[in-house]
Amino acid sequence: MKSRRVHIVVIIAVLALTAAIAAFAPRSGRGQSPRAGSKSPVRTTARIAPRPSAFVAAATQNATLRNELTWTFGGKAQRGWYLYDSLLTKTLKTESDATTADFAAAVAAWQKGRRLSADGVLDEKSLMAMVSQWQRNRLKVRTPADPSQLTTAPPSDFYDPGRAAELRQVEHNTYAAYREMVAAAMAD
Repeated sequence: MKSRRVHIVVIIAVLALTAAIAAFAPRSGRGQSPRAGSKSPVRTTARIAPRPSAFVAAATQNATLRNELTWTFGGKAQRGWYLYDSLLTKTLKTESDATTADFAAAVAAWQKGRRLSADGVLDEKSLMAMVSQWQRNRLKVRTPADPSQLTTAPPSDFYDPGRAAELRQVEHNTYAAYREMVAAAMAD
């Protein structure tokens, strides 16, 4: 009976060892191509996107920096970047929450495209690079709107409902964007 147990243990160990060797042994024909005049194969590598699991530590840092990062914009001290979550996700072309590894991977891809340290952490340097991008994307036309491009917004859209009608004149597209933003905020 005792020798039977020993045999079973030995057989299981041999099977486990064989499986481990098979799993880690190099396989010929996959991702390898012989170099002209060379006997040793050369591995070809495909461009692989960063795995989100590689950005778990960055996600942890982003969760902290989202509320705690101290930075300056327009001569005023700012704290955190949580107010910019929706703009950040739009810029990064991701729908991931700002505290996830997927978001950090999107940050890393964006950083790499700007030749920044692609670590996935949205620190002050990366945030300021992003703010610079946003500033470059702003409208450059500063000419006053033609009266035909204006509409009079209702008094309820202003802090001072007694504001004169001529001071409630706003450009059509700007007003439509404002109304859309208010509707989105109310839906939230």
